[in-house]
Amino acid sequence: MTVSGDVGKANELELTAKQNMYFDYYIERIIKTNLEIVILCILKNNPMCGYDIIKLIFEKYDIFLSQGTVYPLLYSLKDQGILQAEFDRGNMRSKIYSITVVGEEIVEDRLNEFIRAGEYVLSSISSSGDQNDSRGSK
Repeated sequence: MTVSGDVGKANELELTAKQNMYFDYYIERIIKTNLEIVILCILKNNPMCGYDIIKLIFEKYDIFLSQGTVYPLLYSLKDQGILQAEFDRGNMRSKIYSITVVGEEIVEDRLNEFIRAGEYVLSSISSSGDQNDSRGSK
């Protein structure tokens, strides 16, 4: 390979690294900014304890959340009647959080509005998006 080929390959790798850096940055911002809906969607599919939520988010998105971030949110959602917490059988130290019957409809509504808002923003910033101001109307 020639020197110019090596430089081209290095520039390509540098560009890929920058793109990945921005991708990771945006994923982290989206998750942290919208943590409530992320946690509700996780619990919608699989009730679990707070520690397992933290682990799952780390495994899936490579984002570490502290207990001080996750547990107050879980307590708040429980106080709102969206979540319930029950002690895990055989482990009285660990509470399993799940969506209540009332919470199921709330979660579905919030998820639909989150998706609608995301689609609106993406369409308004994409070059091929419709530039009207319908604010994602239904």
